[in-house]
Amino acid sequence: MFKTIYRIIKLKLRDRDFNVIGSVLLNLKVVSFYEMISVFPILIFGKIEMDIKGKIQIAKPLNFGMIQLGRRAILEQGRRNSVGQLQIAKDSVLRIMRNAGNVVVCPGFSIFVKRNACIELTPPIYIGYDCRIISAKNIIIGENFSSGWNLLLMDNDGHYIKDLINGVVKNNKGDIKIGNNVWLANNVTILKSSIIPNGSIIASHSLINRAMTSTNSIYAGSPARCIKENVCRVWNNEDELDAFFCGK
Repeated sequence: MFKTIYRIIKLKLRDRDFNVIGSVLLNLKVVSFYEMISVFPILIFGKIEMDIKGKIQIAKPLNFGMIQLGRRAILEQGRRNSVGQLQIAKDSVLRIMRNAGNVVVCPGFSIFVKRNACIELTPPIYIGYDCRIISAKNIIIGENFSSGWNLLLMDNDGHYIKDLINGVVKNNKGDIKIGNNVWLANNVTILKSSIIPNGSIIASHSLINRAMTSTNSIYAGSPARCIKENVCRVWNNEDELDAFFCGK
């Protein structure tokens, strides 16, 4: 417990955006009091609007700060005052799968889980500034997921549309499934019934609205198509590569 309190005080001194009260309130909704004071798994930074009627499920064992909401990225330290929104409706769930790293969501996020819907995340996860994740059915994101700013994930159309000729109203919902080791650039939109295979790279300003098929490929366009196969993002030694290519 004392180690956790020390970490909280140290974090607050280092990052004035750390929202202690919001973090305590959300932890108390998700874990037991003992788990909160001994581990403190959820950290909130900046302002947040919360409406939690459903469940947040976190796989154990718990670690300090394994979920970080509103955490500023290194390159945008000056950005402040973005209000996060977290809404989980009755009979819905936000599920964090096995403990294999952190879930980090940058400021300006809006995460809405509508009734009888589910968002499932497998860490490590990094989601950039001003994301919108809206689930009315199922959104599943695999491990080692990373996105740029202005991401939109939406597994529903928001409204129903009726065909005036035959009177048919089609289902406006469809699962979104994102595989492992997927990298999304900035301003990417993922709509209902989309499947993104393992190792995919989605280019800036692309729109995904159906099932993609090739793993380890680059998809680009609106709607997106495969433009290059047999590629992957370099995840673990970018600093060395920057130094190697400097001046070339």
